[in-house]
Amino acid sequence: KQKIQLIDSRRRMNGSILLTKFKVDYKVLAKQVDSMEYVKAEGNELRGMMQLLPTKDEALALRSYLPPIDAPQSEIDDAVAKLGECEQYMAVMLDVPDAKDKFQCMVFRAEFEQHTESIRNGTKLLIEACDSVRNSERFRKVLVYALKLGNALNTGGTSEEVKAITLDSLLKLAEAKAFDRQTSVLH
Repeated sequence: KQKIQLIDSRRRMNGSILLTKFKVDYKVLAKQVDSMEYVKAEGNELRGMMQLLPTKDEALALRSYLPPIDAPQSEIDDAVAKLGECEQYMAVMLDVPDAKDKFQCMVFRAEFEQHTESIRNGTKLLIEACDSVRNSERFRKVLVYALKLGNALNTGGTSEEVKAITLDSLLKLAEAKAFDRQTSVLH
């Protein structure tokens, strides 16, 4: 039986492929989106469905095809049933206010745990790195040598020694070269 096609063929084909992977009753999905209920889907699937929301032109074409909103529900259902897969999805989603914003919230919810776990792992790694640097005996020795070297170079060996160095001055250790202009303080 020939289905009525109202949207671009490429968009319809791509939409149909996505929608066949995500088997759900479109009316149920529209109610879930409208009420922001949990939908068992991954973020990418929700993003795909969000991209399939009708554009202004598609919405206009669908509204001009569909019977008026105050028509009997059976007449509306018959008209929707004659549409292609992608058009059926779009026709049902026409009645969901702020559907794109609601989908974005649902994508956020679907990916929230994954993002928080990633942040937790990164934070844990950063804390471990800071603890490692803070507790490193070798790093302490490097800082002491850098302080002594800085005092020797800047004061010429007088008793006016500095008691601290900045982290920027550690970068300059690589720039300080010996007489051969190849060997740095760090070698």
